[in-house]
Amino acid sequence: MINVKYSKNGIFCEPYHAQKGQNIQLTYEGILAAEGAQTIYAHIGYGPNERWINTGEYEMISKGNGKFEVDIPITESGNLNVAFRDDSGNWDNNDGQNYIFSP
Repeated sequence: MINVKYSKNGIFCEPYHAQKGQNIQLTYEGILAAEGAQTIYAHIGYGPNERWINTGEYEMISKGNGKFEVDIPITESGNLNVAFRDDSGNWDNNDGQNYIFSP
């Protein structure tokens, strides 16, 4: 993966700059995975980080060794905002700032 913006958090997006109509692959190797989560969900929304629209949630697929992936269709223009949660209700939202990917 070539993006590095959130790599220290174990978050990767390919392609990093996706447009409406494209798909992205999110990879998660963050704190929830490091703490042993068996199931991780990517909670997404579009638009300004303060006012998400068209929200959704995708169950990520475990690839083993604390790595989870999911393909997400981009259905709106503008920022893609992401936070992650595990099956115990713990969240990784980048210390309240969320993970933001711009087109």
